[in-house]
Amino acid sequence: MKYIEIVGAKQNNLKSVNLKIPIGSFTVFCGPSGSGKSSLAFETLFAEGQRHYTQTLSNYARQYIQELPKPLVQCINNIPPALALEQKNSVRSSRPTVATLTDMAGFLRLLFTHLGSVLCPEHKEPLGSYSPDRAAKKAQNMFSDRKGIISVPIHLDRTGLSSRNLKKKLLQEGWRHIGWKDKRKKKGFPVIYKLDAFLKIPVGKEIYIVLDRLDFKDLERLTDSLKLAYKVFLRYDKTAKAGKAAIFTLDHKNLILSETPSCLSCAYEFPYPLQTSLFNFNSSLGACPACRGFGNDLALDEKKVAPQPEKSLAEGVLVPFTMPSATAELRSLKQFCRHQNIDIHCPWKNLPLRDRRKIWKGSSQFIGVEGFFNYLETKKYKMHVRVFLARYKSSVTCPVCQGKRFRKEISHIVFRGKTLPDMLSMDIGTLKEFFQNLSLSKEEKKKAGEIVQKLTFILEGLCEMGLDYLHLDRLVKTLSSGEFQRVNLIHQLGLGLSQVLYVLDEPTVGLHSKDSLRLIHLLKKLKREGNTVVVVEHDPDMIKEAEFIVELGPGSGLKGGEIVFSGEKEKFLECSSSLTRSYLMKKRKQKTSGNLSVDLKNYKYFLEISGCRAHNLKNVCLRVPLHRLVTVTGVSGSGKSTLVSRTLYPALARVLGYKVPEGHSYKNLKGEQHLQQVVWIDASPVEKTRRSLPVTYLKIYDQIRNLMVLHCDKQKKLNIKPGFFSLNVEGGRCPFCQGLGYREIEMVFMDPVRVPCEECKGKRFRPEILNLKWKNKNIHQILNMTVAQASDFFVSWPSIWKALSLLKKVGLDYLLLGQSLSTLSGGESQRLKLARELLNSKKNTFYILDEPTLGLHFQEMELLLALLRDLVNRGDSVLLIEHNLELIRQSDYLIDMGPGAGPKGGRILVQGTPEELMRSSSGFTAEGLRKNKEPSL
Repeated sequence: MKYIEIVGAKQNNLKSVNLKIPIGSFTVFCGPSGSGKSSLAFETLFAEGQRHYTQTLSNYARQYIQELPKPLVQCINNIPPALALEQKNSVRSSRPTVATLTDMAGFLRLLFTHLGSVLCPEHKEPLGSYSPDRAAKKAQNMFSDRKGIISVPIHLDRTGLSSRNLKKKLLQEGWRHIGWKDKRKKKGFPVIYKLDAFLKIPVGKEIYIVLDRLDFKDLERLTDSLKLAYKVFLRYDKTAKAGKAAIFTLDHKNLILSETPSCLSCAYEFPYPLQTSLFNFNSSLGACPACRGFGNDLALDEKKVAPQPEKSLAEGVLVPFTMPSATAELRSLKQFCRHQNIDIHCPWKNLPLRDRRKIWKGSSQFIGVEGFFNYLETKKYKMHVRVFLARYKSSVTCPVCQGKRFRKEISHIVFRGKTLPDMLSMDIGTLKEFFQNLSLSKEEKKKAGEIVQKLTFILEGLCEMGLDYLHLDRLVKTLSSGEFQRVNLIHQLGLGLSQVLYVLDEPTVGLHSKDSLRLIHLLKKLKREGNTVVVVEHDPDMIKEAEFIVELGPGSGLKGGEIVFSGEKEKFLECSSSLTRSYLMKKRKQKTSGNLSVDLKNYKYFLEISGCRAHNLKNVCLRVPLHRLVTVTGVSGSGKSTLVSRTLYPALARVLGYKVPEGHSYKNLKGEQHLQQVVWIDASPVEKTRRSLPVTYLKIYDQIRNLMVLHCDKQKKLNIKPGFFSLNVEGGRCPFCQGLGYREIEMVFMDPVRVPCEECKGKRFRPEILNLKWKNKNIHQILNMTVAQASDFFVSWPSIWKALSLLKKVGLDYLLLGQSLSTLSGGESQRLKLARELLNSKKNTFYILDEPTLGLHFQEMELLLALLRDLVNRGDSVLLIEHNLELIRQSDYLIDMGPGAGPKGGRILVQGTPEELMRSSSGFTAEGLRKNKEPSL
């Protein structure tokens, strides 16, 4: 068997690691947070694999490829080209959708280009193109027992001739009769006139040159007449590229025939050629001209213009008119109100709708609110005006395309009765059934058979991953990190690559235990195609299914960076030194002593929100017992985040006086009087600048700087100030790297490379500042301490020690005080936020945590559970959105949502204790809890 051989890896905290990974295997890296898993998997293995591959490319190609710096490793042998699928969703643009991310948008564009049928917008009939022979047969089939005329439809403005000259030319060529439609005389049939009866041909009407009167039974004559009609049309219409003829029967039936696709009834022609760019909302040809393909636009928002409707006009309810620059407009507004008898002392919300509309729309006497902003639109070239306008606008669905992103003509092109916007608005499960039941003719299979196979393959893969509830037009930036990674994984599977190294970062994040098994099956399929799969993971099911296991540790930070175990799963079961193995082999306790029961009949303190209907929620009423540890469970896409993070949290926060964006609508909120504050904690990044550190985020760095000034012996001679120890201002920081500790060197054919600053050697401060020491340590040495070390160092300073103790409580004792926040994982960011909130918390706080076990090892999860239990015991309330079965089992109260995802979810199935859930429910969560009682291995 061939191996990827790593020799002497020293990246970050790795201690000269040597490791062999079987090529073509399914390998899991496990171990405590900060033990070096990501350093080994991403910053060493992936970085070197990508670097090896890019070195085979030409210099020209390499200038377009992001290249990672060489990792600190002696060598890596036999490494394949590498691809990394990280858990972080870094997409911020409003253009990418699920369809574009999976390449389905491209396949659908090809499908509609090859097999799409253009319909007439008025008659809803397919457009057809007819040669003279085919046109004659069509006319004979329709009018075989009738008589009529063959004519040529022309427009005067397309002939390039004046009215008199056109008449003269027609007479010279021998045409004696023309006609045009007159609604007063004959409906649908042109009135025929002798050409020489007019001095000139009427302008503004469609003129019909009469070529022949005939019986449609005579096919030969009919064919000859149509050939002539096509030629005459091309001769007179200077803009035409193909022939056209109009047939009228004596009983007022008509038929328009053309060599270009057109409607037989009204001659409508599709204005654009069918090409892939027409079906692309990122193309100027296919995008809605109003919203430029975004699907929404910014419009003036009355709630932002008048945020406090209980105020009157006299009290300044219209905020833009209270600005010093709007004094003249405010004076005009008051004069207008006097003339219109509008009470300026009446609250805005109590003003009659008629009066509010007058003020909003304006009149000849007053510019109006809309008119004022329309005037400012003409000054948008000024930056401060653009900022001012954005302050009072909100995103609204584009009124032209109704959020579909495409120009209106796209809705006239169908495939099996569905337009492209129709397909993009469908959920993945429904669209999969559509393509599975699709039957193609032999000709259609030649054109698009492979396209349909690709679409079906991607759709089946997404459904297999439990993503059948997603819609293809869902914005990528709204996907959770778990959804984003799984969609990316399906995309990679669809590429059909082999002999590739895939490195994944906790792909089970945000997944229910049911969905985790589907993911494992997909990873094994990726491995069966000849790839090597390396996963950084804590999930018991993932570890159980691995072929090769690597555990790093034994601790975090400086206590980690070593290989505790590497080998096959069978040998892993015998490794007594493995912390992970000891947990997985342990039989679960039935219940911890900390669980608090909830008697629904007698319990008094609840937070209740009712009438929740956003997205897939079906009139949900959520009752959360206060002063308890409550967990909302359910499969991915069942509506947990919609209910908690986008409905409950914004509603509660706004009631308690927080300035947060308005959430989804609801009917009623009760129980908020029992709470003083609400805290929302998720895994989004916390860094504000490249110089943000854990100590600056916790706001204890000011105290550390003051202590340095106070205790440095040389401070009087040098006149040292606290600002000299700051990384954000000039003074004490290194002037060459501005306190970053590194410099970016621009390369001609490569991305900028970070190298330690040659002036400060990565220490970030001037030499004279580094010479100042307190307790034999300078500021660089203090910032290079771990939280555990610094906790002992600052034990005599309670405020600093308290903050550091909280970091230890949440399992971040391995972080460096001066570590850049941009290097933290999602789970580390979440725990850092939790520590800061605990540092500043009040009594009766309602904590909402989204996936708090993200990135946590089993041992760290026990620390988190103990911390959450302490919060509950002191009288706070904790609400979790969680999939981890162990944390779910240790909760006081569960709210299980489902039963499925998307339209199949959105309901609360069971509310009660974990024991009640296991007894009364047959759902996926209850099934997982029953299995969780036994050892995982």
